[in-house]
Amino acid sequence: MLNLICRQCLWAILFFLCQLVLSGGEAMQTIDLRPYQDAVTVLENPDKGLFHHYYDDSIHKYLGSVTDIHAVPGCRQLYIRLPWSVFEPENGRFDFSRIDRLVRDWSARGYTFSIRFTCKETSMVYATPEWVRKAGARGGFYRPSWGNLDAWEPEWDDPIFLRYLERFLQEAGRRYDGKAWLDYMEIGSIGDWGEGHTSSGSRKRVPVEVRRRHLELWRQAFRHTPLVIGDGFCSHELTKQEREELFAYALKHGLLLRDDSVGVDWWLHKGAAKTWSVARPEWFARVWPQSPTIVELQHYHLMKKAGDWAGIDGSQRGRDWLLKALDLCHPTWLGYHGDASTWLRENPHLTRFLANKVGYWLFARQARLPREIRAGQVLKIELSLENRGWAPPYRPWQAWLALKQDRLRIEVPLEGIDARRCRPGEKVVLHGKGICPAGIRAGNWEVSFRFTRGKRRILLACLPCRQDGEGWLHLGVVRVLAQ
Repeated sequence: MLNLICRQCLWAILFFLCQLVLSGGEAMQTIDLRPYQDAVTVLENPDKGLFHHYYDDSIHKYLGSVTDIHAVPGCRQLYIRLPWSVFEPENGRFDFSRIDRLVRDWSARGYTFSIRFTCKETSMVYATPEWVRKAGARGGFYRPSWGNLDAWEPEWDDPIFLRYLERFLQEAGRRYDGKAWLDYMEIGSIGDWGEGHTSSGSRKRVPVEVRRRHLELWRQAFRHTPLVIGDGFCSHELTKQEREELFAYALKHGLLLRDDSVGVDWWLHKGAAKTWSVARPEWFARVWPQSPTIVELQHYHLMKKAGDWAGIDGSQRGRDWLLKALDLCHPTWLGYHGDASTWLRENPHLTRFLANKVGYWLFARQARLPREIRAGQVLKIELSLENRGWAPPYRPWQAWLALKQDRLRIEVPLEGIDARRCRPGEKVVLHGKGICPAGIRAGNWEVSFRFTRGKRRILLACLPCRQDGEGWLHLGVVRVLAQ
């Protein structure tokens, strides 16, 4: 019996020593964070969320008051889609005051922006300035089958048109490229509403080399701000080989991908019925693992008029097909495309879910950290996270530990923790380490953790009793030993 007890003690000692070796010499404590998960509260995090169409092909819609727009949870990006002619009404006279006023008034409230400049609209005659036509650029007037206005459409490869377009883009790039408030610029210089097709205009084919030329104009003007290309830009009236070549070209140069047509009745029931109106799901499958994707819904009032959206939160029609479509697109940003107060009133619960689900949505599951640490030594941490969002974080974040004792607080930067490993629908364990400051006072210290991206904090899906408003997640207590 004595030998048996000795053997059991020996195994226990060996097991304990193995744990010390595996933890780098530190006995680790495990903190279960799952009881504190919060799947209800909408998280206001950077680089993701809903966006509001503030200027939508017109200076008259959808606009909206601060009260109405700010009431939409998780919507902190304003989208500006306006024609070139608004910003250069006369040759060489640039007027970007509409953008500048919007940025001035809204960025202080925490809003970011995205912009598309267009050259052809169906609600105004001259999206490309009239003076460009008078300067000799070729084009024609076209009336859509459903409209009553003859809008001018340039020939997309006309040298005069391209020369002035290049100058305009260079001026816009000089003013806005790389601005912190600008999430992305959308390439919109070809086709109706900048979508890369001419179905409501000339219906002429735009060759792939002309499309590539436009891409280069935008790339030269915006070298720091991410550029976005619509799936229609790479596909409309092109051969299968041309589509693939142009899409591969855009992918090679790091362009983000956007779908402007999710929920459009024709795509929903005919053009892409099997994929819930997503025309190019295979392209989204290639983009989202490395770059953000963007989805714009059909105009909300048109979805209701067509019978594609009905009931609170789309309960009668809409919610099911939308979620299936978004499962294919893995969006980081989503535009509801309508009046803010109407959308929120009729979709209160769905809005909250979508605001969290787009982009990353990280839940803390478990943390492991040492019970004791000596001052001046390496402090190791393990953090288990689950991403219930549609996309990973795409930008690098900084991880931090905070040590607090009475009124004294010390923040320690961590190395090795890369949140970009948090893929949608997966659980991952992240390992990091930092230096417990030399000379720190011995005793028990409360330990908290958070992520930051620049000056912005990242909130995890956690109850406020465990995570404060600045993103600090309370983990536990570590005993610090004198150096």
